[in-house]
Amino acid sequence: MFRLDPKMMADFIGKDLIAFGTGGLGRLLLPYLVKEPEIKLHGVTNSRVATEDEGIFLNTGLPIRSLDAWSRMM
Repeated sequence: MFRLDPKMMADFIGKDLIAFGTGGLGRLLLPYLVKEPEIKLHGVTNSRVATEDEGIFLNTGLPIRSLDAWSRMM
């Protein structure tokens, strides 16, 4: 079973986050980060995404957007 280090999680609590990358590590970590109610994970970006909104990352419900789109929004 995959477990996250509580000390690492503490660094993310109360912060607005956009995850970068949808590779193997992203597929493992992001579902856990989404479930943490004290972490404000807004979505995911990927260097290959060129469109404004590419869709949803896996079953997390997080939108995947281009880096350009996120920078305009934030």
